Amino acid sequence: GVKKKLVDAGFDESGLFVVGAGVDSEFIAKVKASESDKFEACFVGRLTPTKGIFYLPKIWASVVDKIPYARIAVIGSSDKYWTERLKKRIESANLSNNILLLGFLSEEKKISIMKSSKIFLSLSYEEGWGMSINEALACGLPAVVWDLEVYKQIFKDFILTVPVGNAKAFSDAVLHLLTNRRLRERMVTNALKIARLYSLDSLAEKELKLIT
Repeated sequence: GVKKKLVDAGFDESGLFVVGAGVDSEFIAKVKASESDKFEACFVGRLTPTKGIFYLPKIWASVVDKIPYARIAVIGSSDKYWTERLKKRIESANLSNNILLLGFLSEEKKISIMKSSKIFLSLSYEEGWGMSINEALACGLPAVVWDLEVYKQIFKDFILTVPVGNAKAFSDAVLHLLTNRRLRERMVTNALKIARLYSLDSLAEKELKLIT
């Protein structure tokens, strides 16, 4: 991550501390799940290739093959070029009723939709931290992600990881979670535990201790 790059650039490692990126847990706790919209999964991020958006139609097609009614809420926007390309791939796969592009949403609406979902998907294969995963965990969502090195340092065993680029393994992991309620409930408990470590209050206390 950033610490390694600074060390490689010549900074003294003994004076560098990784505090982390926090989420407003109090705000998230106050937002209620949407009563009108229910989803099997959600995705949050910019609609760009580095966020892995073009893996989504293939992965979700395999999910729909087993669970025809399965819907995923895609929250985020991009320039028209990438958005239109994604829409075309979704339409070509006959998934327009299963992959819903909701665009940019307010923070409250975003969290409301996330809380109305069963699981969270992150398809990004270039990350320095993973803020959207932090938010998902604070919402109590089990997360399925690519197996990036940075996640091992931050989230450890609290998320479900899949080899980068293996779409079949990813869809299998999604299906395993969606069809295994006990596993989802166990991961929800774990998600809330790790989320507490990255609340704004927790990180503020950590920074204060480092300063003093």
